[in-house]
Amino acid sequence: MFPDTFLDWYGLIYLLWAIWIGFITIPNIIWMLVNTKTPSRKNGPKVSVLIPCRNEEDNIGRCLNSLLRQDYENYEIVVLDDGSEDATWEIISNYASKHENIRVFQGKPLPDDWNGYPHAMHQLAEHATGEILIFTDADTQHSKTSISWGVTNILYHGVDYLSGYTRQIFASVSDAMVVINIFLNTVILLPLWLVKPTKSPGFAMALGQYMCFKRESYFRYGGFEVVKDKITCDVYMARELKRQGGKQIFLDAKAQVRCMMYHSFKEAVVGISRNIYDFFERKASPVYILIPFVIAFMLMPPLVAVGLAIAGIPLPATLAIGLLILAMSWSLVLIDRRVPFYAILLYPLQFSVLIYIAFISVYNQRSGKGHIWKGRKFL
Repeated sequence: MFPDTFLDWYGLIYLLWAIWIGFITIPNIIWMLVNTKTPSRKNGPKVSVLIPCRNEEDNIGRCLNSLLRQDYENYEIVVLDDGSEDATWEIISNYASKHENIRVFQGKPLPDDWNGYPHAMHQLAEHATGEILIFTDADTQHSKTSISWGVTNILYHGVDYLSGYTRQIFASVSDAMVVINIFLNTVILLPLWLVKPTKSPGFAMALGQYMCFKRESYFRYGGFEVVKDKITCDVYMARELKRQGGKQIFLDAKAQVRCMMYHSFKEAVVGISRNIYDFFERKASPVYILIPFVIAFMLMPPLVAVGLAIAGIPLPATLAIGLLILAMSWSLVLIDRRVPFYAILLYPLQFSVLIYIAFISVYNQRSGKGHIWKGRKFL
């Protein structure tokens, strides 16, 4: 009787949890759909598009070409070469010589108490002349309405800081297993409709591929200097801005920006693992809680269902319904993010990889080994 009783109780808990996931997921999708405004501003405040580059010779040309085709009239593009060891400087210098709205400069040496990314962003902001600052990555490609979208939405919503989910492009099935985990925060933990109205830093969300600030707000709240030692400085900027009383919003930018973050499974593991421990404010306990949580609620139920089916044992109705709700919720998220259909089928592998990455994240940073990214060590 004990196994049946245990499964019944576990199934009930799982069903309630799955309902909670659905309660977060579906409103998040609807909220972004309703509140992401169609780009309509073709002129207005001057915009500075700011791009940090380190060894980006394979990406920066496509990014700049997309930004040169914008339908917004009043903007400049400022590019920083952050100590590149490839042809990045030659490429961006060539673009600047041909286009008067592009300015390029070489970054200063990295101070000991800064991480490279926030230091590059800090320098870019100091060179910007626009009233609105859009920070974006060198591996992004933008639709012609990308700038107009940022201006339209930041002014319409009356916020200080805007970010959003861009469209993720995958080099292979293996790196897709890693990258799609970036959507988990807004599936399990974060109701996006609470990002704008609440003052709590716990309800903050950002993605560094597209960050839009009002200039006055950026400098008033301290800019990237207040997160100079952070790795996930995009999220920490959102938290710090809220902590100081600023307003932030997170929207759907998939129609405006696309990005291939990584080009291999190994690169994706390194890229995501350096963020997990830092995301939880460099505390191991939340990660140690995350791992058994993933096993108990994401991995074990489908494995139990398969095992019971093979053994010919009926699946408790509560567990079956919970599995159905979770599968539908996660599938809706991936469909909404325009992720290839095969990603939905990666479910068991994806969450197994997440556990592996979480272990690496904690071990590398607590042991002092750190993470090597583009020739720099992150601790």
